[in-house]
Amino acid sequence: MLKRLYLDNCFTHHDRTFDFSRGVTGIIGPNESGKSLIVEMIRYALFGSKALRGEAADYKKLHVELDFDVNGSSYSVVRKAAKATLTRDGADLASGTKPVNEAIQNALGYDLTVFDVANACNQGNVEALSDMTPSARKAMVDRTVGLDTLDSLISLAGTEGNALKREAEAVSRSLVEPVEPEQPEGYVSSEELEPKRQDAQARVGEQNQLRGFLAQAPEAPVEPEPCTVEQSLEDLEQVQEYRKTVERNLAKLRADLRGLEPEEYSSEELDALETQWDAVEAWKQKQKLLARGYHECPKCEHQWPVADLGDLENVAETEPPAISRQEITEHRRRLGNDEKIAGLKQAISEAEATLDELPDVTEQIKQVEAYQAALAAYQRQKEAYDQYNAQLAEKQARFEELEGSAEELEQLTAQLQLARDYERDLDRYKRDSSVYEQKMEEVADLQQRSEDFLKAREIIKELKVQVKTVLLPSLNKMASFLLGQMTGGERSMIEVSEDFEIMVDGQKINTLSGSGKAVANLSVRIALGQILTNKVFSVFLADEVDAAMDDDRAEYTAQALRRLTDQVSQVVLVTHKHTRAEEIIELRK
Repeated sequence: MLKRLYLDNCFTHHDRTFDFSRGVTGIIGPNESGKSLIVEMIRYALFGSKALRGEAADYKKLHVELDFDVNGSSYSVVRKAAKATLTRDGADLASGTKPVNEAIQNALGYDLTVFDVANACNQGNVEALSDMTPSARKAMVDRTVGLDTLDSLISLAGTEGNALKREAEAVSRSLVEPVEPEQPEGYVSSEELEPKRQDAQARVGEQNQLRGFLAQAPEAPVEPEPCTVEQSLEDLEQVQEYRKTVERNLAKLRADLRGLEPEEYSSEELDALETQWDAVEAWKQKQKLLARGYHECPKCEHQWPVADLGDLENVAETEPPAISRQEITEHRRRLGNDEKIAGLKQAISEAEATLDELPDVTEQIKQVEAYQAALAAYQRQKEAYDQYNAQLAEKQARFEELEGSAEELEQLTAQLQLARDYERDLDRYKRDSSVYEQKMEEVADLQQRSEDFLKAREIIKELKVQVKTVLLPSLNKMASFLLGQMTGGERSMIEVSEDFEIMVDGQKINTLSGSGKAVANLSVRIALGQILTNKVFSVFLADEVDAAMDDDRAEYTAQALRRLTDQVSQVVLVTHKHTRAEEIIELRK
């Protein structure tokens, strides 16, 4: 049931609230006062932009709120621009255009197409049923009732059932029952043979090692000649290390000497050069001051400089020294170098003398190291030679003891291969048998599912017949009852055939006058809506359904709609004509 509709920025409606109650609510007003907009906005609130008559761009600032009840729950939907929210019993249910549309459709159990048949007759759409061909009416009703879905299910069940049947036959034809392999004579399991083969393999490996040992008897080692160098390696290395230390020190002294430059000027000479540079710079300063000009006495014609020369008065012109101030600074750094150079030369001379006195024992060290290496090799060879001879008798006896191991290994290897081949074939047989049994179960399952689908097809066919059996008599009865009420008894019978040809008192509906056709259409639509929705949303919106009717026929129709409240809790009637109703919403331009 509808409870409240709020509209803002809706063409003629701005910040406007409409309240609805049970019974008939009449919406009246002149043309273009926004009557049909109310119906359009109710449909928009429930089903979104597909319910709008214009382009979405025409509704950019539209703000709609609708409170309504379905199956005992209270819903509130808000649509503003591209946003939408939905609450149920005060709790958030959905947010976003698509989720809100889906949630409302789930609550109602049907979409806008069914709503426009069961719950609404829009402006200019009252004769929609009669304007259709019978086949189009049948398709629409089948689609609305779900008979087209039943047809799809019948087709699907038949297709699936036959496909499963063919699949079961194909799988069954592809199956070959596996054959169990024959067990070898004298069979022993590979689990039992493997340790025996490994033991034989280990004995063969041991015998091969012994064969190699016996074939590689070492020669008796020869002790090296004594070393002719009497000094120890440690003493020789100390002498050589001291010589290297002296060489390193000598190289450092020579490098230090190369880094020193001799003195060219004494300290006093450098001071004199600095003083000379001071005089040169003072003369230059005096010339800059004199360049400013002179004053002249008008009486005696005496001249004196404009600038005050001060201490520069008596400065004479001086030639620049031979070296710059930077070079003077560099020469000051050399002061003392002559003494350092002399010391370094003395140290170099002493180091060279020491080096000349030290012998180079490189060759002696090589001789001692070679002797020590040869002696160590001799000792290792002698130890190996002694060990070999100590083990020879025992290993020779063990080698003879292992004779025949290779033949035993060959026999066990062949026996093990036969056992493994048999066990592999047996495992494959067991796996194949398991797969075969599974496939047979799969065939049985496919056959059972095929039977279930084909059985379901027949049940759905029967259901479709039953739906048609109930639908048409109920539709004819309800539509005829409404027709009689709307025409004041002038017309009383509507018959809808199985092909959905509509007859009104024996006359085809499309041959009736305008008002007669409108009343008949309205009767069929309301009746169809009652049957299709089972009163899930007990509301009917009638938008100017009486436009083609005279006043009497319009009043009969209004009375019928008022009486309809026994079956429909709420009727909203949009009309140009004044009508009796529990609530009246009167609009003005």
